[in-house]
Amino acid sequence: MTEKDWIETGILIFESEDPDFEKAVYCFKKALKKNSKNSETWNLLGKSYYRLKNDEMALQCLEKALEIDSNNHNIWIDKGTILANKNLKEASKCFEKALELDHTSNKLNKIINAFK
Repeated sequence: MTEKDWIETGILIFESEDPDFEKAVYCFKKALKKNSKNSETWNLLGKSYYRLKNDEMALQCLEKALEIDSNNHNIWIDKGTILANKNLKEASKCFEKALELDHTSNKLNKIINAFK
């Protein structure tokens, strides 16, 4: 299978009614073996680990995604979401960075409103 095939399969599993996040992790790892420079795949892998309650691995994946593309506001939002449970100050910095990159993000505006 190609990188794209692995990503698409992982997304289908991740977004299914009864997601198997372990299988999604497997797919995203396979995609990253084909191309380790895809920040979106690192982000998806991180989100899968987050759903598996493995915040440490999730944050490592998001850090890798940000090393590749620090201008992707969605990665900053996802990192802030994970950090919000542990370190509100750091989470706030992530949300501020995301807002700086895209002040029109509906996802970010919903999060900001939730904290009000």
